[in-house]
Formats: sequence, structure tokens, C-alpha cells
Amino acid sequence: MKNQRQAGRWVLPSVTIVLLTLIGGIAALALGKAHLLHNQLVHSEATRSVLETGSRITSGLARYVLATPAGDGARDWWSFAQTVRALGVSEEQLQYVSVKENGVTVFQAHTRPLLGNAEESWENQIDPALVEPGRQVLTIGTNPLPVVTFALPFTGPNQVTYEVNVGLRKDAIARQEQSALRVIRILLRLTTGTIAVSFGTAILVILWMLYREEQHARRRRSEEHLAYAGVIAGGIAHDFRNPMSSLRLDVQMLRKEAVKGPACDLDRVIKLIDRIHHITDRMEKVFQEFLFLSRSDLRDIENVNLTALLHECITVAQPRLDATGVVMQNETGGGPVLIRAQAEPLRRAILNLLINAEQHAGENGRIFARLTRTRRRALLDIANTGSPIPRANRRKIFELFFTTRPGGTGLGLFLARAAIQRSDGHLTLEHLEPYATCFRVDLPLAREPTRKENQPKTANDPQKEHAS
Repeated sequence: MKNQRQAGRWVLPSVTIVLLTLIGGIAALALGKAHLLHNQLVHSEATRSVLETGSRITSGLARYVLATPAGDGARDWWSFAQTVRALGVSEEQLQYVSVKENGVTVFQAHTRPLLGNAEESWENQIDPALVEPGRQVLTIGTNPLPVVTFALPFTGPNQVTYEVNVGLRKDAIARQEQSALRVIRILLRLTTGTIAVSFGTAILVILWMLYREEQHARRRRSEEHLAYAGVIAGGIAHDFRNPMSSLRLDVQMLRKEAVKGPACDLDRVIKLIDRIHHITDRMEKVFQEFLFLSRSDLRDIENVNLTALLHECITVAQPRLDATGVVMQNETGGGPVLIRAQAEPLRRAILNLLINAEQHAGENGRIFARLTRTRRRALLDIANTGSPIPRANRRKIFELFFTTRPGGTGLGLFLARAAIQRSDGHLTLEHLEPYATCFRVDLPLAREPTRKENQPKTANDPQKEHAS
């Protein structure tokens, strides 16, 4: 039970740590994936921008060629070159421009790009979608210069075939990336900041929940301690009421014998003294039981002869049975049934069950005890005549302080079940004809001893006592 409480304390922190780790892992994966997608998007967008720019420049120059009149059968390429050079000032990514006429290169100049806006009648004949991109590596001295080429063939007036070729430096793509990357970095920082704030808020909320749960746990422990104090007080009253009454009667009888002086019955005095000594010993054991009630792990599990233990409990309870006229029917047999249990707590539990059966059997009633065994378990049934337990109370009889008997404390069955559970057993309410009530004790069997030191232990020698 103690281990279960300790394990329960770590459930919420463990789940919280797992959730935080999972959230952190998902957030890291999301950020990594977002960073990769951002880079791919930037590169794709930059490439698309360069392709569109090249297509526009090429188609614009083609329109300019068509709009430029030819002088004396030859086109004025000088003015075209001046125009290209002037446009190259603003479009630094333009590397060269060449024009072919009927398959023959009639103009070529390395310069910077320029987007013409000339308007002429042949403009509608130039379709930017017909521009064909490509790749080329130019050699400047010993240094290679990769460029992206754009070619647009078209037919001018008089069925003259032209082709405009434009080359853009490949590093134009990287330049386009830089501006887009700056925007993406800002967005990425905003995204990372938002996730960090959300994650930090979640951590603060979880820490607050943990703190709140710890405060509730402390209050529950305090309430449990108060309840346990009530259990101790009620348990002492429950287990000491009848022994104290018997002790008071024995002291009164001992006083009567003492006042007789030399005429007193010495044998009776010795008997009364022995009985008082036995009752005080029993009360000391009860005190020890309550000390170990919250620290049951300190008491060892040992081999116990359940048959002998039951006979001892019946012997102790027999004076009460005789006084009320209740008949005890024992069908346990004489063979030993070895179990693994805590001997003294189990002895008190069985004695409480017998006293409970006597209290509810009624005058001249009957108590039935039967001990059987299965392959791995020992089953002890204790039944009694009288009135059956109402259906509405069957789930409450093992609850703390629940009782229907006038003067009862509601601790007998509660303490009995607690003692049996500490021995890995179960106490249940069963139906056994023709009896009104039957309690079953289910305990694990022990392996047969092979050495002398493994012989079963039982409680102390049976002696008469009053218990409740």
C-alpha cells in the first residue's frame, strides 16, 4: 500500500515530463521541417523570378528589334547597342545580348540587362511563353562564368527570321534569394518566438498544476493523518473495551479474596493474577498492532499453520460463545494447512470475524467454520445464523466506522480486512446456505517446508480471554 502511494505520487510528474518531451520533439521537428520548406520555397521562388525576368527581357528586346527600322537594307544595330548598354546600367544581372538574322549572328554584346518598353505593331507577335531557358558556361580568362540563357526565335516583316538570346548570371538566383531570405528569416523568428512563448506558457501552466497538485496532496495527507488518529482512537476503544471490563471484574474479585485475609482461596488468587497478566499481555500486543498499522511492511511474512491458528482463535472465543449459547461447528479437520501470512495480525482478524459472527448469530445461534484449499490458495469460511445483511449495506460493511450494532465502533471488519490484505489475501462476503452471513478469507498457500527452520509458526498458546 505504501509503495502504491509512492508510485501514485510520481504518476503526474512522469506524465508531465513525457508530454513536455513529446511537445518539445514535435516542435523541433516542426521547426526543422519549416526551415527546410522555407529554404526550398525561397529557392523555387527566386528561380521562378529569374525565369520571368529573363523571359520579359528577351521578349522586350525582340519587340525592340522589330520596332527598329532598317536603313539601306541594314538594321541600325549601333542604336540598338546603345540602347542595350543604357539598359544594362539598371539590370546588372544581364550578361549579354545577341541577335541572329536568318541563322547568322548579326549582333552580340556583353552588357547588363535592360527591359524595353517600346510599343509597336508587331508587339502581339512576341509571346513570352515561347522563350526557351537553358544553361551555358562562359570562360573569362581562366575563370568559368555560369549563365542562364534565354532564346526566343521569331519571324519579322518580310519573313525574316530572328532569334534573341539573353544570358543572365547564375548568381542572380542567389541575389534574388537574399531578399526573400530576409523576409523568411523574419517570419521564422516570429514563428519560433510564438512557439517558444506558447511552450513556455505551457510549462508554466504545468508547473502551476504540479504545485497545485502537491498542495492538494499535502492537504490529503494531513486529512489522512487526522483520520488515522481517529482510527487509532476508535481501534483502541474497540479492542480494549471488553478486556478492560474483564480486567475490572478480575481486580474486583481479587480484592474480595484479599479482604478475606488468611481465609482467602490462594488457588483462585493465583488464577485471577494469571488472567490479569494474560489480559495485560494481550493489550500490549494490541498496542503493537496499532503501531504497525501504518507500517505493515516492517512485519515479516512467514509460514503459518492456518488450521492451528483457527483452533486457537476458537478456543479464545469459546467463553463468549458459551455465555450467549452460540454453538460452534468446526469442519476444518486436523491436517495442517500452511499459508504465507503475518501471524499475529491474521490471528486478530480471524478472532474479530468469530466475535462478529457471535454478535450477529443471536441467542442459541450457530457459527460454522470450514477450511478448504485449492491448488494455490487456502479458503476459510466463517458463517453464522441470524438476520442477513441488508443488500444496501453489503458494500459498506468494510468501510471505516460503519456499523449497525448499537455500541459498535465500525472498526472490526475494517481492521480484519486490512490485516488480511497485508498478507496478500482477500476478505469477501459470500452466500452459504443455510446460513444468513458468510465471510470468506482467501490466503496464498506456502510451499511445504524442507528444513526444520521452515516449520510453521502460530500464535501464542491458547488461553481464555474476552475480546470484541
